[in-house]
Formats: sequence, C-alpha cells, structure tokens
Amino acid sequence: MREFDKDYFEGETSPINYESFSYRVTAWLRFRTLISILSDLNRKTGILVDVGCAFGDFIYKFSEKGYKAVGCDVSKWAIRKAKRLYPNIDIILADVNALPFKEKTFDIVTMLETLEHCQKLNKVLEEISRIATANGLVIFSIPTTDLNDTQADKTHIWHLSLTEWLKIFERKFRLVKIKYFLKNLKYINKKASNTFVVLQT
Repeated sequence: MREFDKDYFEGETSPINYESFSYRVTAWLRFRTLISILSDLNRKTGILVDVGCAFGDFIYKFSEKGYKAVGCDVSKWAIRKAKRLYPNIDIILADVNALPFKEKTFDIVTMLETLEHCQKLNKVLEEISRIATANGLVIFSIPTTDLNDTQADKTHIWHLSLTEWLKIFERKFRLVKIKYFLKNLKYINKKASNTFVVLQT
C-alpha cells in the first residue's frame, strides 16, 4: 500500500497540493455542491462518514451544518494534521478494506477522490455498502476518462469512463443522481474536476 505522507499532500511532486490556493477554492466549491445535493434529496441531517477524509476539512464543515460527522483515512500523517487543525472533530485511522464501523451505521457515506486509489475495488464497495443504512446515500467523487486525464496522477489505480464506473456501482447500489463538477473546465484546459455519483443502498 502506498504511504500517503506529507510528500503526497504537500510535497513538490504532490498531484494536488492540499495547501494551494486553487485546491482550497475548489474544495470550497465541492463542499457547496455536496450540501446542494443533500438538500435536494432532503438529507439535511443524519449520521455521516467521510472515507478518505484527509485533513478533515469536510468533517468540520459537515459538523457545523448539523450532521453527526465522522472521518477516517489511511494516512497517519493526514490524521495527525487533521487533529491539529480541528481538535474537536471525530476522525480515526482506518483501512478502507476493513472499516472499523458496525453494519448499517451511516445514513450518508461520502468518498471523495479516493476510490480511484483503492486496489481492491470490489472489497471497498462491499465495505461501503455494509456500513450504510438501508436506503442510505453513498456519494462518490471520481475522475473519469470522459472528462479528465486520469493518468496525470500516478497514484491512481483505476482509469475508467463514467459508464464503466456506473457498471461497477450498479452491482451494489441504485443510481440516484450524477452531478458534473466544473465540467466547463474541460473546454479551458482539457480536464475537469471530478464527477459526483450519488447512489442509494
């Protein structure tokens, strides 16, 4: 398993520098998109987990919005930084292949720009399905070859079109909504931010 340490998040070779101004702007816009999706689906409260939460920014923001939010990540370095940034958030170290949560715990599961890094894709989806409640929402944010040069990030294991992703998701979930995020960027620099796929158990 790759070590997602400081170099990955903030180093000179980082695929997306988490400390950069551009990242923080797009993160703010992504969170607004998430809140809009949840509002449209009448999910303005609930127990939520962000799998692959990095520095815990969204956990903090979700908590401010009234969700009972928990975060987990495989990176020890990111977890330490998250706890420094947000001492009061609920965040733990966890392997996505064996999540330390009971079955049917979360009304909402988010996994943002993380799934493409996971080698055991079917196992990860089984775990996400296991921890979601009946009729729970699962929101993935993924790069697709339709809109992105997915090869640009060498840490990505999966390079799939949206159609290919959806075929994988339909084994475990029912499709609710697709939301393209900043799709018009494709016409500016030949790539776009990720696609939100909203699913239900």
